[in-house]
Amino acid sequence: MISFKKMTIGLTAVFTLFTVTAPAAYVHASNDSNNKSIILKVNDPWMYVNSGTDQDIKMLDSEEGATPVIRNDRTLLPIANIVNEFGGTVKWDSSDKKVSIVLNGNSINLWIDSKKAVVNQTEKTLDVSPTIINNRTMVPLRFVSDNLKIKLVWDGDNQIIALYNGDYTNVPTSYGEYFKYESNTPNNGNEGSDTKESTDTVTSDKPIDKNGVLIAVGDRVTYSFFYGKVEKIDRGRVLVSWDSKNNLWLKDEDADFMAALAGIKYKSKSWIDAASITADK
Repeated sequence: MISFKKMTIGLTAVFTLFTVTAPAAYVHASNDSNNKSIILKVNDPWMYVNSGTDQDIKMLDSEEGATPVIRNDRTLLPIANIVNEFGGTVKWDSSDKKVSIVLNGNSINLWIDSKKAVVNQTEKTLDVSPTIINNRTMVPLRFVSDNLKIKLVWDGDNQIIALYNGDYTNVPTSYGEYFKYESNTPNNGNEGSDTKESTDTVTSDKPIDKNGVLIAVGDRVTYSFFYGKVEKIDRGRVLVSWDSKNNLWLKDEDADFMAALAGIKYKSKSWIDAASITADK
């Protein structure tokens, strides 16, 4: 868990790797400690978790870096961490390929590649089937939220999803102040180096790095302070095993935290957009 109070860190040289704007918490009608909201964005690995006046930013899926995606005009995502944040449980039955979700006194059973669902022992039909994408079980968010009594707000202009669990009023419809990233990369002491600041959205369906170089499995790549080896490729995303770091700029005790800010896992594997990394070729 990353507190917004810690979003800016001073290292050996003072600069900011990532700054995530922390929007003000929205007022809800009750002081019930169970009230909580989660803000997500399509194709973004982060989620804002708001409880009262406390705000945290966490990864939706810290293992594989899965993000909400749109398939056949429906939003699919890995639901486990969201349900857990709201105080519920999610179980996976590999033999039946079944997902069981319990929250707010409601239960949902879903099956991979099936439009059948059982909600509180009543059979229902889905618009889109749960599926597996990059080793992650992805379920239709609207169906799950409606049947778990979670309020869902879709900000289509920004492709942002807001989920409210509890007694909320004055719920906004626009969330443009969320997911504003600024990235400043150090020039490692080279006065002539360019420092790029960008909030571009990756649209390529090929593994092309930020310099236009085509990435292949086995390539060494660099991102922020971290270095790794490409293990898999899925269109414009690559799975990287992050095995080392820039020891000049980053201390050992700061490595895990800064990796989390960058949206990767140090000394582990995580998916990342190819256009945000540099191939060492």
